[in-house]
Amino acid sequence: MHTLTHQVYQLHPEASPLEVINLHAVPVRGTGQGRLVTLKESVGLNELLERIKNHINIPNIRLALAEKYSSKDQAKVKTVALCAGSGVSVIGKSKADVILTGEMGHHDVLAATSRGTNVILCEHTNTERGYLEHLQKELREILTGVNIILSDVDKDPLVVV
Repeated sequence: MHTLTHQVYQLHPEASPLEVINLHAVPVRGTGQGRLVTLKESVGLNELLERIKNHINIPNIRLALAEKYSSKDQAKVKTVALCAGSGVSVIGKSKADVILTGEMGHHDVLAATSRGTNVILCEHTNTERGYLEHLQKELREILTGVNIILSDVDKDPLVVV
């Protein structure tokens, strides 16, 4: 019996037989949620910032400029390390031109900018929310007959005032 199924039966012996469905194959060892992307062509940091805001549909993002730049207008980006949510444990030591994640601690940001990496923070929930429609579609395909809905009121609990 699958471990999860066994645990459910122990907690709820009255439960009807369960079938546990893996949504995806087990990840390849050494891989995870973060990604290191190399762009085909370098792009200005200002342009990248606007693309990110448009893509995740938010008006503001936070930027920590790498110490080697005196202005964001100088920065060119060829490599981006990214991870949704709180990605510092996954991509925090990357030597990419930009780290893109939801949130990072103060000292992690300082460490990145001191080694020449710009940091773009879009807030935790904003970097994860876009996946919900994709997940909803996958769950609807697997759980036929179950109504999977996305909340109309769920939003980032943090606001800029």
